[in-house]
Amino acid sequence: MAGQAEEWASGGEKEEIMESGMDIQNTGLRGVVVASTNIGEVDGSVGRLVYRGYLIKDLAGKASFEEVVHLLLNERLPNSEELKPFSALL
Repeated sequence: MAGQAEEWASGGEKEEIMESGMDIQNTGLRGVVVASTNIGEVDGSVGRLVYRGYLIKDLAGKASFEEVVHLLLNERLPNSEELKPFSALL
């Protein structure tokens, strides 16, 4: 492993690949589920982001930062009586 690290540090194979003009694609973990959560859902193919069942575009236009934080932490939007002390706490 140390030999490989030295080769990369001095250019070596990495430099040869870059100079070759090879098209290198970073495919990442597309399509691989890495975690399961009830907090949010992302569907990039349709541009959809959901927090606790609410579309983010709806929250962005109607909910305050404090309301969204409450939603993420408590699984529901706060009522007016809960919002004031929660906002003060933040």
